[in-house]
Amino acid sequence: MLESAHTRVRVLHECLSEAEHNARALERAIVLDAVPGHEEHTIQIGSWECPTSPLGVCAYDSEADPCHDDCLFCHDPSERK
Repeated sequence: MLESAHTRVRVLHECLSEAEHNARALERAIVLDAVPGHEEHTIQIGSWECPTSPLGVCAYDSEADPCHDDCLFCHDPSERK
């Protein structure tokens, strides 16, 4: 019984990890659609509220802006609020 519960927890954890991965990929795709010309693997979704972002939070291009000083939408740095 305990082994079965562990197996179910492991499977749920794997599903959750895959769902989180897919959600992050979808967020990056939304950003790329709104601001073309960036690479998906360089997009970093922030946590600051951004009224001009389609996600409602800031997004950065980590390759062009490794310090996250320029949100792709509102152009504010990540440490400003």
